[in-house]
Amino acid sequence: MKKIVLLLFLLTAAGGSFAQLAANDSIKNVFVLSLGAHQTFMNNPGFNNWTLTNYHRKINNPINIEGDLTFFIKTYDVGLQYSANSFAFTTAHLGLQLTTAQSRLSSWVDFDFGQLYIKRTDMAPIDYTPTPDQQGKKLKLEYSSYYIGLTSKNYLNNLHFHFGKHKKTSFNAGFYLSAGYDPFNDRQWTYGYNDNAHTTINSDGTTTVPYKSVTINSIPPLNRFFMEAGIFAGIGN
Repeated sequence: MKKIVLLLFLLTAAGGSFAQLAANDSIKNVFVLSLGAHQTFMNNPGFNNWTLTNYHRKINNPINIEGDLTFFIKTYDVGLQYSANSFAFTTAHLGLQLTTAQSRLSSWVDFDFGQLYIKRTDMAPIDYTPTPDQQGKKLKLEYSSYYIGLTSKNYLNNLHFHFGKHKKTSFNAGFYLSAGYDPFNDRQWTYGYNDNAHTTINSDGTTTVPYKSVTINSIPPLNRFFMEAGIFAGIGN
């Protein structure tokens, strides 16, 4: 939490130094591309005990760098967010503005639907015997779960200003708090490999590499509930 407070302070100071114009208008009918940092808070006693017992270390989730693309139209917003570090989050969000244009904060409440994904090549199930087709392959441990959540996203209007030709590009900065929960009971670890020998080329030119794996029940799943706090800055047009 101290790191988040420090990052927010630095962002506020930096934004204030660049802002030459005061703007109280809310951002709407625009695309806003933002970059930022966030911290995930998740209590995982079962998984942490497993890693400490078998690998003598705890898998920390440090501050993550994230990207967000949001479209604002009237009093609604819709967008995608992605972040990756020890934990990778991919989130789609749809929200509603709560405040007026003259407020010091332009606040939105977003409904989130996302996926938490983890990949580890430095860990393996304990006392596990690879299947015949896994012999000699580069194996990896993966975790995946889907979640729903709510986010309070807040833009600091005193840092909001326009620049560029005809002042059509806007600078936007703020912070958010979110809570997520997995109600689907789909939390699981898998262990396997990418089957490069059976890679297929799709009609759009992209490739698909099958992931062959088995479900691992001996590793505790992560907590169903987590919280996040983050800051961001971005441009819109």
